[in-house]
Amino acid sequence: MEYNEVLEKNGTILTLKDEVSLSVKNSQITFGPINFGVKSGVIDGNKVHGGAPSSVYGMSWTTTRFGYIEHTVFKNCDHGGLIMTKGVKDSTIINPTFKDIGVYVLSSGNKGAGLWIFQGCQNNKVINANFIGSGWVGCYIDDRTTIANQYDKPNTENFITNFTVDFNNEPVGYNPGMIVTGSNRNILTSGTIRGAFTGIKIERGSQYLGEPEDGSDNEFSSVNIDVNQPWNVSSKGNRLNNIIYSDKLIAQPVTDDSTLVYAVSPSKGKSAIFGDITFPDGMPSKPSITFSNDRDTGIIRYGENTMGMVNNGQLTITINNSLMRLNDSYTIETGTVNGTRIGLNANDKIGFYGRTPIKQQATLPNTSDYTLKQLEYEVNAIKNVLRNLGLIGS
Repeated sequence: MEYNEVLEKNGTILTLKDEVSLSVKNSQITFGPINFGVKSGVIDGNKVHGGAPSSVYGMSWTTTRFGYIEHTVFKNCDHGGLIMTKGVKDSTIINPTFKDIGVYVLSSGNKGAGLWIFQGCQNNKVINANFIGSGWVGCYIDDRTTIANQYDKPNTENFITNFTVDFNNEPVGYNPGMIVTGSNRNILTSGTIRGAFTGIKIERGSQYLGEPEDGSDNEFSSVNIDVNQPWNVSSKGNRLNNIIYSDKLIAQPVTDDSTLVYAVSPSKGKSAIFGDITFPDGMPSKPSITFSNDRDTGIIRYGENTMGMVNNGQLTITINNSLMRLNDSYTIETGTVNGTRIGLNANDKIGFYGRTPIKQQATLPNTSDYTLKQLEYEVNAIKNVLRNLGLIGS
């Protein structure tokens, strides 16, 4: 699906703002408004107890650009307070309140979110959003459908900041505070999540044909999570950082092994458990593990079962389970005060130039009044020790 801005219509010809690599005719086209907005007011969904038979929203934005909502309350809505769908782009929502949204009293079939960002929405900003009262999910960034739909497309580059999820109900079954499904490069930052079972959920999801979507490169940062399970991340390649979670924890976080998790503070001195954490391979010019003030120094995966150390964008050391190699022309500097010891005990084994390591060789007594024959024997014994160590050839 392609979403674009129409600059001009001349007969049957549309001029689009951005170039599109396709050619169509006799196709259905969906149009939406530009510079549409709502300021203040209350939208009451008058939802039906137990849920309406079909999805109902307090307000639906479709294919909108440069839209805005300011200081508006959405309450008592069924499937959602506001849904942004089918390519909503470059829109701004400031100080919205979503109260008592969703269906959360059923043993099965619970649904709903205060805010939906659905199907190809891009570059939208949500600032100071409050999800309060009873609820099922605060915000749902979603590209998952149960039927084939030509409008499906990941939501990308949406930015949600200074949000509060504070549900006061106890919904039947599992519910998360904020969800990202099948979407990429969305950032949710500076928020608080209370009242849900799981704080953060990131997943790939699947469309009608069963193919899982890409749910990578999303980021949650600076979030205080006061729920039973801090997060459940099943999609690869996402980031969680500067997270604080409370002592309400009864279920450990679920973390995909490629998720980057750092700067996490559990409450009351409890240990932070991240699950399996992996990093990309990296390269000498861009290490995968690095430092904020020295981005070309760090650690990379150099090859199969091999780790590399990088300094100033250059590979300096490689290490695997049987070999450590210094880059050519490097020097090992020893201590100048107490010196540097190689080997601690007589049974420690050392070898040079490819020879098999051996333990310390037997003592050779000092010579005194030896005959020439005896001195020849001593010299050969010393040579044999040097050969065993590999310091001279055989």
